[in-house]
Order: sequence, then C-alpha cells, then structure tokens
Amino acid sequence: MRSLNYTDYRRTRRFAALDGLRAVTVVSLVGLHYGFGDFNWLIGKGKITVFFVLSGFVITLLLLRDEEKHGRIRLRDFFIRRQFRLLPVFWAVVAITVVCRYGIPQTGPGDGSWHELAQMLPYYLTFTHEWGPGGTDITTLVHSWTLAYEQKFYLAWPLAFWALTRWLPRWRLLATIVLTAATLGLIPVFDERFTQYFALMLGCVLALLCHERSAWRFIQPFTHPVVATMIAVAFIPVHIYIGQAVRYPHDPVLVWYALAVAVLIIAVLHTGPTQWLLTRRPLLFIGERGYAMYLIHGLAGQAVIALTPHWAPGGLKRYAIIVLMTLIFADMLYRYVELPSAALGRRFIGWLNTRNAPTSPDVAIPAMQAHQREPEHRPPPAAAVDTVR
Repeated sequence: MRSLNYTDYRRTRRFAALDGLRAVTVVSLVGLHYGFGDFNWLIGKGKITVFFVLSGFVITLLLLRDEEKHGRIRLRDFFIRRQFRLLPVFWAVVAITVVCRYGIPQTGPGDGSWHELAQMLPYYLTFTHEWGPGGTDITTLVHSWTLAYEQKFYLAWPLAFWALTRWLPRWRLLATIVLTAATLGLIPVFDERFTQYFALMLGCVLALLCHERSAWRFIQPFTHPVVATMIAVAFIPVHIYIGQAVRYPHDPVLVWYALAVAVLIIAVLHTGPTQWLLTRRPLLFIGERGYAMYLIHGLAGQAVIALTPHWAPGGLKRYAIIVLMTLIFADMLYRYVELPSAALGRRFIGWLNTRNAPTSPDVAIPAMQAHQREPEHRPPPAAAVDTVR
C-alpha cells in the first residue's frame, strides 16, 4: 500500500469516489427532510456543506484541467456546459411542480398552496431565493436555494479565476486563499449566508493545492490507504457532533464541518477501503443521478406522504419508499433530460468552434506531415471529472 503520488493524481481522469460521496449525501439529505426513524441522530444537519465543498473542488479542477489541455481557460465553453447541464433539469422540476400544485387552495402559511408557489416562482427562476418572501413554500422547491448559491458561484468564480490566471498566475493560489479568508471574515460582519460561500471557496483552495506540486507533498500523506481509512472513521463522530450542533442552514459552525469535508475529499482520492466502499455500483448509480435526486426529492416525498397518510411520519418505511420514488423519478430526469441536454451543449460548443475556426481552403497539409502529426487527445467525457452538479 502506498499513497497517491503527484504524477498519478494529475493523470487521473475520474475520481469515482466523489460520486459515491455525493450518493451518501443525497440519500442522507432525504432522511434529514423526511425523517430517518430512530436513527435521525446519524443524519446531522450539515449535509448540504458536502455539496458545496465538492462543487468548489470539482469546478476548479475542471478549470485547471481545461487550462492544462488547451493552454487557456475557455470560459465560454465552461459556461455553456454548466448551464446546459443544470438548467434543463431544474426547469423540468419547476414545470412538474407547477402542474402538480396548480389550483391547490390556500389554507394557511406554509401550506404548499399554489398561491405560495406563485409568490416564489420569480425568485426560483432567477436564482434569487434569498430575496423572496420568507416563510413561504416550505415543501417541494424550497431546497433549491442551494442552486441559487451555486449559480452565483458558477458565474463569479470562473471569471475571477480566469483573471487571476491571466494577470497573477504565480499568485493565484495565495489570492484564492485570501478570498476564502475574506469570505470567512464576512460571516459575522455581513451575513451568515457567507458560510456556504466559504465552503465553496474552500473547495477551490483544495483543488489548487492538489494541483501545485509544491503543495502536494503536504497532501500526499493523507492519501495513504491507512491514513485515509482513519480519516473516514474519524469523520463519523465529527459529522454527528457538528451535525447535531447546527441550528439552521447557515450556522457558522458549518465552517468546521466544511474543513472536515475537505480533508475527507483528500482521503477518498486514492485506492483504499473508503474509496472501495464509495465506488460500489449502487452508490455510483445514485451519485450520477444525485443532482436530479436532490431537485425532485421534495415532490417525491410529498407524493409518498399523500399516498400513505396513515403511516407514521418520519418512519424508516416511509423514508425507504421516498428514496425509492426519488431515485425512479431522478433516473427518468437523468436519462431523458440531463444527458440529452448535456450532449446538446457539447454539440453547440462544437458548432461554435467550427463556425469560428479559421478556414484555409487553398492550403493543404502534406500527407507525410499529416501522418507525422501527434494524435489528437480527445477530452474526457463530462463525467470523468465533473462528478458534482
């Protein structure tokens, strides 16, 4: 057994364990929202932070790999890929929600009526959830507030990273650390919602640290299978303790949880017992559909509750049915919306590149020269690194 060396890390095109980690997170999140029987104490309230740290790590990793392959960060292509992957599934879930809840009469605050959904729709569609009227629509789409944070992050961070790479390439790691520290400093001064932006930026710092050879020597020991297993085991009580201490979604105590998640991500990058567990086929299946599961689980949960009114709320039986229903709906969204729209985005990028490519019809490459050219290295499929929403 040995730790992951820097060369192997840079050559790795798929970190499958991140999909498994996302699967565990989304399944636990369903339990947080709908109950996990007598085992609610295992769930904790910090699961969303896992998504945020993962998103920051993976998005920055994608930008770094794009720069490494093409010699520059292709912002236009990045934005197109992101939006073609995220928006169609979200729009589909919003449309299904509107159809299911249209005409439901209002009986009181937080009743899941059409009136409350209609109030929030403009904020959902513009990803400005935090500015919507408080205390409304507590059921099917309220959890999409995380997407509002990530959409802002997906717009701001790639632009900032591109600027740092262009004008301060030697200082971009330090600048990112400073930005992350500044985000942390804004939590008590400005708004506790910056707790989630800190988690996103922490993932960015982690990706940059892993990318730098000089920093990797400090990270490498954490990838040794024995050490990684110890980290995973130690994460369980940390998760339970901090998870029970969290009072609300933006509680500053989540800063400590985000730091623990960052260490856990390092631990699952290399082979070992933890990575083996997280790369089992059922977890990978769920992880690939994690984004769709997260969005649709509110509707699936409400449907199961409506169909089982006499079942005890928060019981394991109802939880299992909700997870199953969520996975079925998510699989349909994944197969018929997410994958086709992502493929459409890639074709659109290809069309733009072909349209903008210079043409020289009168100049031909000699046969021998063409034969001697190095073979084209095709980019990996989106799932190779893009293992988070």
